[in-house]
Amino acid sequence: METETKELEPKQDQFCREYIIDFNATKAAIRAGYSEKTAREQAYRLLTKAHIRERVAALKKELNDSDMLEASDVMRMLLEDHEAAKELKQMGPAVRSIELIGKRFAMFTDKYQTTPTEIRAQALSSCGMPRSVQPPSANCGIRALM
Repeated sequence: METETKELEPKQDQFCREYIIDFNATKAAIRAGYSEKTAREQAYRLLTKAHIRERVAALKKELNDSDMLEASDVMRMLLEDHEAAKELKQMGPAVRSIELIGKRFAMFTDKYQTTPTEIRAQALSSCGMPRSVQPPSANCGIRALM
């Protein structure tokens, strides 16, 4: 059985091109020239059509296959910049490139584990009274945190 490839209208093709920018169908419909009033419904209608979904998939593949920078390229450039900055004895740019590499691997992320008891203690201290003075019934917003 032969499937017929349906030709896209210019407005539909524009919708597909706009859709792959941010994958927000309503905004893509508006940018493609559909009415703001009916953009949401039009976007839904368009995305239910097989030939529209096929065009979006093809555009996504094109985008992925394009000559965009990949993470490995960025890492290589940062390492090259670091080495060049060190040779020129420019420590600011050298440190910055290492900082960016560290951020990529989340090496500088502060992670705290907070227990419910610590949260309650922080809420009590935010009342302005030392914990030793606060009566056990001091509410100070603790109910909202429980």
